[in-house]
Amino acid sequence: MSAIIELEIGPGEEPGAWEVRVLRSAGAADTASASFRLDVDTLITRLPFMDSTVLASAVPARRVLTEGESEIQRVGTELFSAVFTGDVEEAYRTSRAVAKERGESLQLRLRLVAPTLAALPWESLYDPESGVYVCRKEPLIRQIPTTDVMEPLSLDPPLRVLAMVAAPSDLPAIDAGAERTRLETALGPHIARGRILVEWLDEVTWTNVHEKLLSAPWHVLHFVGHGSYDSSSDEGVLAFVGPDGRAEYVDASALADLLDQAEPTPRLVVINSCMSGTVGTDELYSGTAAALVNSGINAVAAMQFTISDAAAIAFSQGFYSALAYGRRIDEAVVSGRIAILGLGRDTLEWVTPVLCLRGDETQLFVLPGTAEDGEPVDASDAPTGPPTDPKQEREPWWNRRRTVLIGAVAAGAALVLGIGGTVAVIAALSGGGGSTGGGTGDGNVAAVTLPAEIEVAGETVWTPTGLACTGGQRLLLNATGEVEVEDLGGLALTPEGAQLQYSAIDPQPYASHASLIGRVSDSGMPFVVGSRLAMECPSDGDIQLGFNDSDPGGNVGSFTVTASDVTEEATITLDALTPITVDVPASAGEWVPTGITCLPGATYSVWGNGVITWGADQELTTVDADGTEVFTQQGNDPSDNVPSLEDAEHGSLIGAIDGLPPYVTLGAASYFDCYAGGGRIGQVVLGVNDIARDDNAGQFTVIMSRVTPPSG
Repeated sequence: MSAIIELEIGPGEEPGAWEVRVLRSAGAADTASASFRLDVDTLITRLPFMDSTVLASAVPARRVLTEGESEIQRVGTELFSAVFTGDVEEAYRTSRAVAKERGESLQLRLRLVAPTLAALPWESLYDPESGVYVCRKEPLIRQIPTTDVMEPLSLDPPLRVLAMVAAPSDLPAIDAGAERTRLETALGPHIARGRILVEWLDEVTWTNVHEKLLSAPWHVLHFVGHGSYDSSSDEGVLAFVGPDGRAEYVDASALADLLDQAEPTPRLVVINSCMSGTVGTDELYSGTAAALVNSGINAVAAMQFTISDAAAIAFSQGFYSALAYGRRIDEAVVSGRIAILGLGRDTLEWVTPVLCLRGDETQLFVLPGTAEDGEPVDASDAPTGPPTDPKQEREPWWNRRRTVLIGAVAAGAALVLGIGGTVAVIAALSGGGGSTGGGTGDGNVAAVTLPAEIEVAGETVWTPTGLACTGGQRLLLNATGEVEVEDLGGLALTPEGAQLQYSAIDPQPYASHASLIGRVSDSGMPFVVGSRLAMECPSDGDIQLGFNDSDPGGNVGSFTVTASDVTEEATITLDALTPITVDVPASAGEWVPTGITCLPGATYSVWGNGVITWGADQELTTVDADGTEVFTQQGNDPSDNVPSLEDAEHGSLIGAIDGLPPYVTLGAASYFDCYAGGGRIGQVVLGVNDIARDDNAGQFTVIMSRVTPPSG
């Protein structure tokens, strides 16, 4: 069960003023309130730009903090800072502390009593003090109040899902077969185990949907198709197929009446269509999702922005996997967001899903072998994972490990500590993370000879291999397979792990969470393996291979690693064992070598810490790795920037391959893509965006770690 803080936000006494009241909270008096001012109209006019930038983020880009995320973060900060002020902020911080002490998540519920407020993207809430997007860490619910009391529905598997793909001939084409295949593939393990049944409606007409709803009981209705918002009627609409094959728009209120024909009415509606979570500015419950919930549907998961096909499928996989394991609806939405995060480091589409809930209950279904309100799980019915003690309670997945997502939103500060180049975490990691989570030393594992094939279980941190590594020996490791990661809602990941996701308590915090890692002996520093690593043994000892997850006990699956000796094969270029730490003095020559040979396709995360200064006496300027001025009495002269980087921040951290153009601005938190060098092979070098270094002082301490291996 989650701790809860519920807020009611509505109009204030004066135009442009708003009031927020704490209706209930965990650990603070439920009497807190505050007044704030917020230019809602201006925020609403920016929604189309947010829609386009969120969708555009589906196209991979190199930098962590894109222009789109800058907008999302700015709006999220503005909303958070407006609402969480005074006693309300104190109630929120106290509730978070209480939830953490209990080992629970904090569920944030918003009652938005004005239509213009409901139109805002509250899922973008960004806490500048913690440096996190709220909805990626805790469940965020748009609460629709009701006096009805809804108990969880106890049912025998399967969870019955009525799915449909509406593809009118006069709208952009939707490949219904591909949509069906992708969803069934995503849910395949649960369908095979009999925990989910998906039945498809081939022709999405009003008559066919009506008949199908009458024909059998349905727990979930899943709609894929086109949606929009009709500003003339101030109501959300979905595009069904009319008698002539063209679009027949069904407004939210009519759809609610249609769903009432089912017996019983589906508890949950999932709408994978654009703008199905959008609401109008005149009627409070005019949007498709809000209207359905207000009419009696217990919960609706919908989309407030245009969503890409890949993100829609990823959301469904994470979402339904969580439901199949008995998680609450709010947990399932967070699981869907995390699945979207796995698509790529730049995606912002995690902000698109919206959860509207009727009443208090978030446990919609209770399936045998799953937990209700924290009750013990019958391990004999557990669908995946190793045998567990049936008397042992199973905590919600986000309580077992609080994942730290490090990107531009945190500027690397969660892991890179101190100032002036002090990196405390690296020193703490020199022991290699011990044997946390069932990891072992070399033990009594029999020695193996090369070439060898090794199984690395996803449910154990470290796997001894019996493979001896002699200092200077060259090895090639290739890894395949998938592991279903429990704390990501059962998302299946390759040895590359979850891109853009890092955890400060993983064995190797600078490697992607759930990736394949390695070390030489118990005391060795963990390094990134991924799907391919050509390495030189740093010392004598037995190689251990590991799964970069501090609490892997519930994971399912394994990686298969083939190891071979390539000491005599001169054609194989070695990868650097990362993460590595490089000091970049502000007064150094043009470039500082990193020892990393950049092969096309490889990508490295870059975390820059520290400050540099230039000038003297009364003309001193200090900047961080982003080139952001910490202190200045002189100002920047772009004429002193490195050629081609005149528009970049003066003094910022930059990179190149072999010191040749093109040069790349890196800053405090970003990625270096080896394709940035035009596809040529060479060494990654780092520098400062300043050609006049005579009066420079200080240095940046940079940590680089491989995120993706070379192509081919």
